[in-house]
Amino acid sequence: MDKKQYVEAAELIAQYRKTTRETISAEVYIAQGGALYQAQKMQQALLPFQEGLTLYPDNEYLNLNLGIVYYELKQFTEAGKLLEKTYRVQKEKKPEFLYQAGSAYYQGKKFDKSARVMTFLIKESPSPRVEWVRLAVHALLGAHRQKQAESMLITFLSVSPEESDYWKLLAKLYLDKEEYAKAAASLEIAYRQGTHSTQDLERLASIYRYQGATLMAAQTLQRAYGASPSQENALKVAALLASAGRVEQAVDYASKYSTNTTGTLAKARILFHSRRFDEAERVLGSIKESQKSPEVHFYLALCAWERGDWDHARQEFKRIAGTKQFRNQTNSYLAVLDDIVEARQSIEN
Repeated sequence: MDKKQYVEAAELIAQYRKTTRETISAEVYIAQGGALYQAQKMQQALLPFQEGLTLYPDNEYLNLNLGIVYYELKQFTEAGKLLEKTYRVQKEKKPEFLYQAGSAYYQGKKFDKSARVMTFLIKESPSPRVEWVRLAVHALLGAHRQKQAESMLITFLSVSPEESDYWKLLAKLYLDKEEYAKAAASLEIAYRQGTHSTQDLERLASIYRYQGATLMAAQTLQRAYGASPSQENALKVAALLASAGRVEQAVDYASKYSTNTTGTLAKARILFHSRRFDEAERVLGSIKESQKSPEVHFYLALCAWERGDWDHARQEFKRIAGTKQFRNQTNSYLAVLDDIVEARQSIEN
């Protein structure tokens, strides 16, 4: 063994076992199995450990070594059982063996067994390690015990709030239960202390928007897009600001980051939907000649309609009556306006 001639050592021990009349101690089986293990003869190492365990079922090292060999052979369930038993037969309990048992069960997809072991380990320990709680949470989730996993996550994060990945995991649990406010709060904590992408913040903004928290959605997108958003992204933010009642802020934001006619038209839309029709008309008037867009005339007509200026509204609707994009809407408005004109004429006559 000292010369690392492990196969020869195992053969000598096997010969001793065949010829001796003495009672073979547990240490002999441990030495033979250990030599084969050192020689990377995993399958052969099983037999002496198994034989020794039959004679000495409560021997700590036979349980442990056989468990390790099973683990190396990827027989994880068997490894978990023996590592768990190792902990039980120890005089001085070493919690790391329960953790190893839980890991083996988890790798063998025995999530219930892993969760049972890890829950017991955490309960018995006055100061559970971070890695124990992590494994317990994942095992509970694998076993579809979301409520217990959530409770354990909250306890874990109360003492380790810097674990941003676990805030994200907690957020996922809340999303699964449609508890969107809690999910958003968990993601806020995760993203403010850990790394995140533009897409992460866009998803968070979607949660806020779904909740009706449009101002929070706008502010989150501003964080996502930074100091130089594209015009498309700037207009998304402006629309949300307007929905939140921050019309001036929305118009200023759209003006700052979108200076072409598309941005100007977007500002006009914001003002129109905020019922600031005179301002919307002024903005539309500034691009009416340069931008031959049916949409410009459509919104000019709507502004006039809202102000009760029927002649101007009729004039603008007629300009775009033949366009495919607005034909149906325009015809509906024109039918009403024609009725108004006809009523007017009948009164005058």
